[in-house]
Amino acid sequence: MTTKTTALKTLTATAVLCALSASAHAATIGNTDVTYGGYVKLDAMWSDYSSGVQAGGSIGRDFYVPGTTPVGADVDSDPVFDMHARQSRFFFGTATTLDDGKEIKTKIEIDFIASAAGGNERVSNSYAPRVRQAFITYDDKDWAWVSPVNIQFNACEQKIDNSEKYLIDVLVDSGCENQLLAPHYRDGWRFASTEELSVIFNVLTITSFYDFEHSMYIQATEYWNTDYILGDRLNFEGNKISGEWSDNVNFETFYVRNHVAVPVPDPSVLFAFPMVLIILVRKIVKK
Repeated sequence: MTTKTTALKTLTATAVLCALSASAHAATIGNTDVTYGGYVKLDAMWSDYSSGVQAGGSIGRDFYVPGTTPVGADVDSDPVFDMHARQSRFFFGTATTLDDGKEIKTKIEIDFIASAAGGNERVSNSYAPRVRQAFITYDDKDWAWVSPVNIQFNACEQKIDNSEKYLIDVLVDSGCENQLLAPHYRDGWRFASTEELSVIFNVLTITSFYDFEHSMYIQATEYWNTDYILGDRLNFEGNKISGEWSDNVNFETFYVRNHVAVPVPDPSVLFAFPMVLIILVRKIVKK
């Protein structure tokens, strides 16, 4: 069996230079506060395999994925070194006070991990950003526009048997154009109820799901779909929205969760953690 022979070196070199900035107030536009934040993270990984080397574009070169580890007969190959800052994150948020005193908040967060390359070492060495999460918060709930269809498997070559087995697992080679995953694929999310759908259409409206600063809709389609990346605003505007799945491909799907505020860690703590990890690993090896 092939194993990763340099676990220690990989752990020691996986690091971990983080500069975390708490939310910074950018501007106030009318009754809307605009904030931004994020952090920069550098990962360095030195890996040595006994059965060949993964391709340069493999996700296993970004972080350890057991299924991508080469297996088979021993092959004499050189170790590989990877270094990137693709787990760096940036978020943009707004908070708007309504006439009734309630507040609508929006948040879009991006990083660059597991995304398509936008160049190579000879040209720009860039990577495309990906939406890590995108939602709005109203009345202590997060509201996510998650899919342009309201069906689990869409445009399939054949009927999918035992589809309930794939609520939170992707069916590989399904022969379908898209698979929509259940809300609990992400912790805390659930189907929007009839009352909540009414709030989405009549109170929040499509305007709340539009980021005027960046001229884009706040959607989380990439978060729950295997192939679809954009919702259909015309369906939204026509009140063709739903929570529970059906066989209707012309309805937009919305998920909801109770909002939980996550405190921002102190930057000194975040910086100290990788240092402690490296020291601990070295002590283990000495023993």
